[in-house]
Amino acid sequence: MVDYRKEGNFEKPANTMNGIAMLFLLIFLAFALVGAIIVVRNPVVLAAIGISIAFVAPGFFMLQPNEAAVLTLFGDYIGTERQPGCAGRFPGTFASA
Repeated sequence: MVDYRKEGNFEKPANTMNGIAMLFLLIFLAFALVGAIIVVRNPVVLAAIGISIAFVAPGFFMLQPNEAAVLTLFGDYIGTERQPGCAGRFPGTFASA
């Protein structure tokens, strides 16, 4: 019985944050980028906001009922999210072991 447990594949839940908060963050960054283009016109500020959007946007995802998302980081399994609705995860964060 012990050998069976060691050979099986086990699913672990992923640590994700509220998707609505991620969506508001993305909307804020988009407005900040537009505002920086109109008002500031500093390439450093524009690059910083653009990099922030490029960093946050890929972590935003939405799940329908009876759907699951497998989260990976550089090909390593992080966890599985099964809760329907909006969810988000910063791509650079590492899961606790």
